[in-house]
Amino acid sequence: MSHYLVRGRYTSDGWAGLVKNPHDRNVAVRPIIESLGGTYTQAWFTEDLGELVGIIELPDDQAMACLAAAVRSSDVVAELSCEKLISTADAVELFERAGSIGYQPPA
Repeated sequence: MSHYLVRGRYTSDGWAGLVKNPHDRNVAVRPIIESLGGTYTQAWFTEDLGELVGIIELPDDQAMACLAAAVRSSDVVAELSCEKLISTADAVELFERAGSIGYQPPA
């Protein structure tokens, strides 16, 4: 399973829907992520409500791409980004491997 940092901004239509019918989108999103074999941690708005940020766990990149395509097709979320996260333990292995490949920066 991989963890992803998901960030997005609602369009004016998205905001209009939330203002007209205030509700917690976490309740609606959780079963969709679970249907893809994933786990939904939580989502948060930034302080100015300009951006929505969430952490999810999904079995593979294809599941993440499927979710992203579904969200993007709704026209209520703009500027959606989905970044795969690397654990600090995996980063140590990555750094060890990077140190062994012999890369030379430009002189």
